[in-house]
Amino acid sequence: MPHVALDTNGGRKSVDVLVPADGWYPIRLGYTEGNGSAAFSLLIDNAFDPLQLRARVTDERGLIGELFEPAHVKLLGAAGVDGFDGNFAQVAPPFDFSPPQNNNYEYRLVGQIFIDVAGAWTFEVVPDAKDTARLWIDEEHVASAWADGVTDGHTSTATLELAVGWHDIFVDFRALQISPQTTVIDPHDASLKVRATPPGGVSGPIAISQLRPVVSSGLTTSALQNTKQLTSNGVTSIAIPLPPAMTVIHSVDAGYAMLVGTSRDDFTVELDTGAAQFAIPDATGLGSFGLLFDEVSLRGQPSPTQWTLAFTDVTNNSLGGTVGLAFVDIVTRGGPAMPFSPTVSYTSRPIATPDAIRIGAARVTGSFDGAVVRIGVRTAATEAELTGEFVDATDGIPDVAPGELVQYRLTATSDGWQFPVIDAVELDYVVAE
Repeated sequence: MPHVALDTNGGRKSVDVLVPADGWYPIRLGYTEGNGSAAFSLLIDNAFDPLQLRARVTDERGLIGELFEPAHVKLLGAAGVDGFDGNFAQVAPPFDFSPPQNNNYEYRLVGQIFIDVAGAWTFEVVPDAKDTARLWIDEEHVASAWADGVTDGHTSTATLELAVGWHDIFVDFRALQISPQTTVIDPHDASLKVRATPPGGVSGPIAISQLRPVVSSGLTTSALQNTKQLTSNGVTSIAIPLPPAMTVIHSVDAGYAMLVGTSRDDFTVELDTGAAQFAIPDATGLGSFGLLFDEVSLRGQPSPTQWTLAFTDVTNNSLGGTVGLAFVDIVTRGGPAMPFSPTVSYTSRPIATPDAIRIGAARVTGSFDGAVVRIGVRTAATEAELTGEFVDATDGIPDVAPGELVQYRLTATSDGWQFPVIDAVELDYVVAE
């Protein structure tokens, strides 16, 4: 494909590209912004279909770094980075990020780590003494030096049995130069280290050659920074809309912060999902901040479109208070489709095989991009009888009796990054001469 340069110069322009054949092609877009409001969109043949786009399987090494305002209130930017470790002094990490207010930020590092030796691996997450961090490997939150809303970091380790291959890894690091609870200025040098010890080996930094910027989990986050006055002698509900996502919940953080000088002593605070309520404890004892941390009982449920924080005056004589921040962070995994689902399947309609005396080999062709694709087959005399188990036919002739109908099921399994494309399925069957 040719390189096409198109300078819109503040307007809308189009370009015709001669595509030699059907298939996937790489596309890269560059975008710059001057002064004033900015907006950007891409249309292909005057329309946009998400199914026309996919992320490539990458040979690059490193991680994706994302910078947020505290509590993931606002994404300040994302960049490719070469590892976990960093000494950030009293400012945010020095990448292409917008500067956070007061140099308070949360830094999320996401990717996959290659395990070259099977066995017990030990991981250690080490923030500086005044900041906090937590570590996730595959489906589990395994290590935490994550304080309950205050700057009280410490080292935490975890030992896991891991197989050879790529494994999801991400680290959250939170640095607070000004306490959101007390507004006390506490300048210090923020730093983060992540160490790994292989089976029978020694602890050390994770080399960039072991990391790739593949993201098979997601973060659905929403926060309201607008202040809201709490109602005395009643319930104040703060609705938190969340963007729709075709994923399922893995864990949830939720919380709030009151403005300095107000108190929540007369209030109970709950996260209301519509089906269940979760109490949000006072995280600091200072009466101004609450955090529900790493709630996993919601795991497996579909990601929501809106939840509510409910503040209830339990003494009926409160003078009220003002909430300056309410937030929900949802780590999402899984979902009904690639790339988030590691396994997807397709079941065919019944296919006529008249007078079959034997079912032969099955073949699946396509571009699997490293995913494993298997085919199962079942047979029956009538459609109503097509209820038996599928018999694997990937590596040979399936052990099924002949029938007037055959049905197949394809199952594609990946690490959540490959995008298998099936071109054709062929089933052989033999009839009497």
